[in-house]
Amino acid sequence: MSESDIFILRYYPERTTPIELFQYFGVHEFYIDRQGKVILASIISRLEKSAILWTHFQKLCEVAQSKESKELSKYGFSNAKLSKLASAIFEAILNEYYSIYSNFAIIVHKIFKVGSPKGKWFDLKKKVVEDKYSNIPKELIELFKSITIDEELRKIRTESAHYSTGYVNIFSKPYSYLNEQVGPIGKTPDNVLLIPDIEKFYSQLNSETVDFLDLFFQYVMDNMIEGKKQILHICGFYQGYVYQRYESYLEFKSGGRGLCNPIWIGQNSSAPPCPIAEECKAYQNWLLKKG
Repeated sequence: MSESDIFILRYYPERTTPIELFQYFGVHEFYIDRQGKVILASIISRLEKSAILWTHFQKLCEVAQSKESKELSKYGFSNAKLSKLASAIFEAILNEYYSIYSNFAIIVHKIFKVGSPKGKWFDLKKKVVEDKYSNIPKELIELFKSITIDEELRKIRTESAHYSTGYVNIFSKPYSYLNEQVGPIGKTPDNVLLIPDIEKFYSQLNSETVDFLDLFFQYVMDNMIEGKKQILHICGFYQGYVYQRYESYLEFKSGGRGLCNPIWIGQNSSAPPCPIAEECKAYQNWLLKKG
């Protein structure tokens, strides 16, 4: 079977997170512009990429520990190429999460018209927590107060070098991360930041960030949209054709599953029938409507 004979599914809201539901439905309810849609997609992508990077980081640390420990024992030194690569991967993960918060601030600006369109997360958070914006619901203010891991992330990110000055210690477990605080030009702090347990830190960073985003977007979807607007979704691709359906958020939540847009039906259509049409409720709804 060739790839063209496979229906490539692109629409599956029943297996998504709240931020992905917002991507399917919320962006249309709030009339989020193209920039906002791309930024939202980048948040989702950064979370996925970070999880992949973390898996590779763990495997790399195990290899690096074995190889570089042997080099130290045999030669008295190591070129530490693998541990340097591990440091680069870990710092890439940190940078992805910092960007997630910056991009999230832009989405908040587009929904509530508060903060900066440039994504200044910490300025936004400070003003939300201080209740400076009258249109932010109390529930979301409390949610903003609950997130703390972002402040730990901020401590690592220096003004002049960001995340490029640290290194990972792979010679003992738990693996640790050291970052000399370079600070702004002309202001060199004498403190050194240490993450004594990288795995514990990442676990907290990931879980707090994901929980925060889930609760925020779930609140928005449950309380701030009508959900009646029918939206044209791309269900998937098959043999070079795009298959679509109309579905509102309320139809999705109720199990109604919207209305198929059967592009293969019509005198001038050359598109093959959708291979999943017979099991698709949206197509059955179209048949009932057609009578």
